[in-house]
This record gives sequence, C-alpha cells and structure tokens, in this order.
Amino acid sequence: MAKLSKTRRNKQRKRRAKIPSKSNTAAPSDLTTALQLQQTGQFERAKELYCKLLERDPQNVDAWHFLGMTFYAVSQFQTALECLLKADVLTPNQPAILANLGLVYRSLSDLTQAAKSLQRAVKLEPNFLNARSNLATVLLEQKKIEQAVQQFEFVLAIEPNQENALMNLGNLRQTQGRFRDAERLYRQGIQHHPNNGRLYNNLGQTLRNQGQLESAMNAFHRAVEIEPISLESQLNLGRTLVDLKRHDEAIQIFQTMT
Repeated sequence: MAKLSKTRRNKQRKRRAKIPSKSNTAAPSDLTTALQLQQTGQFERAKELYCKLLERDPQNVDAWHFLGMTFYAVSQFQTALECLLKADVLTPNQPAILANLGLVYRSLSDLTQAAKSLQRAVKLEPNFLNARSNLATVLLEQKKIEQAVQQFEFVLAIEPNQENALMNLGNLRQTQGRFRDAERLYRQGIQHHPNNGRLYNNLGQTLRNQGQLESAMNAFHRAVEIEPISLESQLNLGRTLVDLKRHDEAIQIFQTMT
C-alpha cells in the first residue's frame, strides 16, 4: 500500500526548479520553457527542447536532471536513470538529484540503490522531508520496519501533516494490527488533505477491521466519490455493503466494475 503521492511529486518538481545550472551556455528562457512544458504534462515537447539544449551545452546539469525526470514521468525508467546519473557526475552531492535517483531506482525495483541515493540526499540535507518520506517507503519495502518508522517520525516531528508520511505510517500500523493508531493517522491526513481518496479508502479498511461497518461504508463512499475509477475502493465498498446485508446496493457497485 505504500505509494508516492502525486502531490509529493509536484512539490519535488518545484523544489528541483530552484537548482542552479552549472553551465550558462543555454538560454535560461529555453530551460524555463522546457520545464513549464514538463510541468504541464507536455512531455514530448519538453524532451525535444531539453535535447536541443544539451546539443548546444552537453554540460548543462539542469537539462540532464529535468530530462531524466521527464522520462521518469512517462515510465521510461532506464533512460531516466542514465540522464540522472549524468547529472550526478556533473554535480555530485546535489540532494535533489540524489532524491530523484532514489525514485527512479525504486521504479526499477532496485531498492538497495534507491535507499543509498535517498540516504545520501538526507545526509546532505537533513530536513529534506520529501526525500526522508520516500526513504521510509523504501525501507518499508525492504522490511526494515524500525528504520522506516524512525524516518516517518522524523518527518512528522517537523511537518505534522505531511501527507505521504501520515498515509504510509498509517498503512504500517494497520498491517501491524494497530488499527486505532492507523485510524488516528488517516483522520489527521484527511483533515489536512481532504481530496486524497486513498486516505479515505485506507480509513475505511481500518474501520472495517474494527467492525465499524457503517463508518467504513461512509469512508469508502467518499473514496469512490473522489476517485471514481478506483477499483480497490469500489470493491471495498461493495464488500462492506454485503457485510451490512445491503445486497441490492452491493450488486450495483459490483456491476459498475465489470
């Protein structure tokens, strides 16, 4: 259940936009235009412009970095890795580049390298909370539970309402059977991030595990309202309606899934 939220990725893009370029050869307006195209989802046009910039200036760190994240956005992870490694060679020990290397390595299922990159990032910049939260997620996937908890708690001590940390620590508590702790974390997340459908879905699961079926149903309903295409939320809603013996409503839900 551990996931990286879209909100996090958008925040990281904003953070990356602050990185100074090592080279001044490329016109700043060209780099800015390419970044704007990337951030608005025009990935092919962004890639073309980054590549043109790199033809003129092969040492441009920002162009390699942002090109890599453009490939990452379209799931071309190996190419993304090659670009980010070039940026890392040109400017070693840049926390934002290292953090994004961690994301790419994770997508390539190389958790060892993902953890190493993210650990380097937070060592260089201890309050880089997005990187710490992503590191905690990787540590969870490596079954290093206590280390992951330490990272999540570090994040929440500084930013108590950090979306990803609240959700993923809640997910961990739920798998440990600590349903009340999970519920508290999900509710705190919902209070500050009311449009996160996964938080509602996960809250519904922990309420269902506690036998609070009516409350679970309401949480799943809200999750489906926010993310109508979420099959997981629809399935959880349907199952909860069956538990409540509201079979006609459950059938309607299941039929929408076929």
